[in-house]
Amino acid sequence: MTPKKNVAGAAPYMFKTDSEGAGVYNSPLDRSPFGNWSMLMVVLHPNGDPKDMNNMVGALSGNL
Repeated sequence: MTPKKNVAGAAPYMFKTDSEGAGVYNSPLDRSPFGNWSMLMVVLHPNGDPKDMNNMVGALSGNL
């Protein structure tokens, strides 16, 4: 599955961290991502605008 960079900044696709950098994100899935997804990636929007998909920076990723 190719990432869709146009799915920007709307719930349930974003979360904010607290001043310590801690955050929690939960989302129900209607089907298993295994076999369709190979990676999960969290990105940072340094300018604070989650709709700015051109200036996002990879912050965390993991293979599934």
